[in-house]
Amino acid sequence: MVKIKNTKSKISSALKKKAKITKKQRKPIKEKRDLTSNSKVFEHELNLLDKVQSDLFESITLRPDVRDVEAVKLYIDNLYLVLNRAATLIIDVKNQLIKKDILVK
Repeated sequence: MVKIKNTKSKISSALKKKAKITKKQRKPIKEKRDLTSNSKVFEHELNLLDKVQSDLFESITLRPDVRDVEAVKLYIDNLYLVLNRAATLIIDVKNQLIKKDILVK
């Protein structure tokens, strides 16, 4: 057990250390915007992303029993529909954010 404790402490201390970042890895810092003041601006996009997240989580939790082949087929068909809808909603949100970013500048 002594070896286990030493190993755990070594692992935890290794995780606490920060990774060294070279000059090439550093990205230039853009202007920081206060998101709390702009929360009303992005309310629609946040609602759409919340909807996508809840749809994805719901489709994950409704997984059928593996032994029921017909239920698995229906599940896969529905999963493709959910993923397709999620992808299109995310693209829409991206386009809306790009438009807002152009208007805000």
